[in-house]
Amino acid sequence: MLEILNSKTVLIVEDDEEYAKQIENILQIYFGSVFVCHDTSSAEELLNKQYVDIIFSDIHLGNDNGLDFIEKIRKTNSDVVVVVISALRYEELLLRAIPLRLTAYLIKPISFDSLLEILTKCALTLSDTNSKVIHIKDNIYYDKSQKSLIIDAKSLILNKRESLFVELLLSNKSGILTKETIALKIWQSETISDAVLRNYIFRLRKRFGKDFIYTVSDIGYSLFKHE
Repeated sequence: MLEILNSKTVLIVEDDEEYAKQIENILQIYFGSVFVCHDTSSAEELLNKQYVDIIFSDIHLGNDNGLDFIEKIRKTNSDVVVVVISALRYEELLLRAIPLRLTAYLIKPISFDSLLEILTKCALTLSDTNSKVIHIKDNIYYDKSQKSLIIDAKSLILNKRESLFVELLLSNKSGILTKETIALKIWQSETISDAVLRNYIFRLRKRFGKDFIYTVSDIGYSLFKHE
């Protein structure tokens, strides 16, 4: 089950640099990418440009409060998996944490067995949403339920033709979409002019970035460069 985490990204928000390093060293074994921030402002800055699947956050972060941070994140991101860490088990904190839909509330010191148990729980949570949010490449994800692209942590709602095109790309992720396939699946036509298709691809690149899709000369288009 933990192999699901190999392609996932985790953010650690912990003001104790030594303790953060210990957790980072362990999580690097399981996750594809691990980011560490020591305060909420740098964590928010990172989340504005980097999509993450899981957040591990301490509650007491110097002058900052980890629950305030998570509450702010939850206003724009209902899907990210959140694990809160604390050295204290205050009932007031526990009650406040309930509406934040936490996957776990860990009390320091954290044993290796407890951490593995929580990682398994995170993996199970992500496997349930795996069919919803699909990693395309780099910092680009597709939210199937919302019909939106998540690029650098920003969500862009797609129109019907755009969502059809993205799903067509994903169905042949490492291959090449021929012009004929695009015409048939997106326009329900056996053929469209090269000018129409070039203009459509131009608009996609303008909206989603010039490297979102690559041209394969005389054949079609692909998510990745083909030499």
